[in-house]
This record gives sequence, structure tokens and C-alpha cells, in this order.
Amino acid sequence: MRSSVRVLGLAALLASCAQPEDDGPVQETGDDASLADPAASLVVETQEGPVTATLTLTPREPRLGDPLVLTLEVLAKTGVVVEMPAFGEALGRFAIVDFTPREDATEDGVQLSQRYTLQAPMSGRQRIPRLRIEFLDERDPDSDPNARELLTDELAFVVASVLPEGQPLDEPRGTSRTLAGAQLALDRLGTGGCSRRGRGSRLVAATR
Repeated sequence: MRSSVRVLGLAALLASCAQPEDDGPVQETGDDASLADPAASLVVETQEGPVTATLTLTPREPRLGDPLVLTLEVLAKTGVVVEMPAFGEALGRFAIVDFTPREDATEDGVQLSQRYTLQAPMSGRQRIPRLRIEFLDERDPDSDPNARELLTDELAFVVASVLPEGQPLDEPRGTSRTLAGAQLALDRLGTGGCSRRGRGSRLVAATR
């Protein structure tokens, strides 16, 4: 009887261990979490007539080596023709790792976007210059036939260094010990050499 109870208890224990634990909702990590959190990005919005441009930079406080995701999103009303900036325009100081253009229809117009993945050339103060969007409003035949311009606001940010500010570069491991050992060996060699030379000089003098 006791054996049966022990077997049943062991089976119940194994069954409870086999049940998967509920870890709760999946948390976003990495770039996805940064892109989903507006507070983690720099955002500027500019409007000119029927066109609105939003420029977003993620992350807000990058470190040197971090990928910079720059997104230009333009919303235009139906009947407005938009020309987006040429590839890489005004971004010459940054290395362009990836580029994705996109165009989607909306209820009352069109949404165009350009997404860049950039690398900063160095740490310190950096900026995304003003980007130019040209558009032509064809809704009114009596309107100005010339294209108009919308300039986004400049985005200024700081790229942090990989090392904390003021911290010197660390010496390779063992460098200090190696240098100290080499200096000690040279000191011993120099002392021994002088002693041998001294004894040799006394020996020659005695022979003479």
C-alpha cells in the first residue's frame, strides 16, 4: 500500500513539472522595442499646405556603433503629387547600411515613407540636415502650377562614445607586468655586468 502511495506521489510530481509555465505576455526587445516606444526616438513634424512630414530617429541617445534608424514619413491629400528626396540626399556624412522606400494609400490621400539604417562616422554632436520634399497641388486648376517645397526641421543628437567620458584606453592584459619584468631583468643584467667588469679589472692589475 505504501508503495502505491509513493508511486502516485511521484507521478503527480512529474506531471506538475511537465506543465509549461505561463511567462505572461511576450516583451519586445532590441530594435523592435525602441521603434515601438516614441519616447526612445527623436521626432519632428513639419506641415506645408496639404502635406505633412514626420522625421523620426531611433534610438534617441545612441552609442558609437549603434544602427541609427531614420524614417521620413509624408502624408499628402488626394490630388497632391509628392516627390520624395533623392536617395541619400543630405546624408553624406553617414554610412547608409539599408534603405527601404514605401507607398501606401490612405482614406484621403497617400502615405509615402523612406527608411534608412545609418552608421554615425564618429562620436559627439551629430545632426540630420533638413530634408526637402517637393509637391504639386493639382486639386485646384487655378492654383500655382509650380512645385512647392517642404523642408523638414533639423534633427540634432549626440552619439556617445563606447568608453565612459574621461576614461583612458586600457592597456592590454599583462602589459604592465611584462614591462616591469623586462625592466627588472635589465637592472639585474646591468648590475651583474658591472660586478664582473670590476673583478676582471682587479685580476688584471694583480697579474701585472
